[in-house]
Amino acid sequence: MLAAVNRFLGIAVVAAISSVVAFAIFAQPTSQGLFGGTIVIVAISEDELVLAADSRNGSDPPDDAACKVVALEPDVIFSAAGRSGEGNPAHPIWSVIGEARRAHDSVRNTSVPEKSISMEMGALWANAVALDLKAAIVRDPKILENMFDDGLVVGVFGRRRKDASLELTTVTLKYDRISSKPSDPVISEKVDSGAVNPEAATPQFWAYGDTAILEEIEAGKTERAKNELCERKRILASKEGFPVEAEAVRSAEVVVSFSLDGKVGGRVDAVSLRRTGIYWVKRKPSCPPD
Repeated sequence: MLAAVNRFLGIAVVAAISSVVAFAIFAQPTSQGLFGGTIVIVAISEDELVLAADSRNGSDPPDDAACKVVALEPDVIFSAAGRSGEGNPAHPIWSVIGEARRAHDSVRNTSVPEKSISMEMGALWANAVALDLKAAIVRDPKILENMFDDGLVVGVFGRRRKDASLELTTVTLKYDRISSKPSDPVISEKVDSGAVNPEAATPQFWAYGDTAILEEIEAGKTERAKNELCERKRILASKEGFPVEAEAVRSAEVVVSFSLDGKVGGRVDAVSLRRTGIYWVKRKPSCPPD
């Protein structure tokens, strides 16, 4: 199931997509080798936009070397949860990361108005990934059998505008069961984009993918949830460093540590988009800096 946590870290969050919670947990290997699954944390403060994600692709055996967070220099960061690609993850037939790079390059090489860049980039990515997924479904309809809802993938772009303001774009692809035919699957595309409020009083957090652990923590009923809520309060109250970055990383790491379903794992990578540029918070040596 794929969804966005509506209340996270005790902070009210306006979910970009109401049906995003846990939609990466259905990522199972198929005869065509589709891979996916993840936990993606999106954190926003008045000064930065942070993306953090685990490193596991939903393959069998698990691949914990994935680079799910990318910096598209000089002003865009990206991550995604859900169906992430097809084939060998190291050399995929297609991937959400590859399509993000192509969408970014395409927008940079055209005369798209500044105010429309994020929407255009999100739409290009959505169209490309939808075509990839349609082809994969036609080749192997069984990939739909393990889906708990109709969510396929959510892509998240952070962009720094020319005036140094920040913008968040969320793209959701869903399978339309009613309109689809075996030879002609229909995938809906939704692109939401908006500026980061530089006067926001409190940070905001979103979680996409395997969010069950974060929901447990937010409920605050188990002992480990209570302990984690105390630790999060301490982190966000800190006056040292970048608390929002620290909490984004910790949230992803807690999901990796506590989860037992095998859909998340490996090290957490995180990148921050600030008004002064892109800064890596954590990055595996095997992952490219840009």
